[in-house]
Amino acid sequence: MSDNFKNNDQIILQPNDDGVIYEFEVTTATTSGSNDGYLAYGRSISSVELKTYNEAGTLIADLLDGSASIVSNTIYQPLKYPATSGEGRYKITFIMTLDDASVKEADFFRVYAQDD
Repeated sequence: MSDNFKNNDQIILQPNDDGVIYEFEVTTATTSGSNDGYLAYGRSISSVELKTYNEAGTLIADLLDGSASIVSNTIYQPLKYPATSGEGRYKITFIMTLDDASVKEADFFRVYAQDD
């Protein structure tokens, strides 16, 4: 598990879940030189590209439902149950372009699709 995000709770998607918005808050250093956040102090996310993978590491396309939006270093992404890929564990990779044009990647490994 990584500490790229403020909250690392698992996400569980059920077969009828569609368009459910999840928030991914990226941590930022609290002061210059503190290095206690995933992003440097004062940096903000300008844009983000998301990629999703199944447990085998294969790129999949049916977990994301629409585009992400960004507010104050929190990424809002609608998710849906991956009907084609089915039950299992998934990873979301966030490729973030920051306000200084640098690029930073973060991974979220705790997405589960299951039918309880």
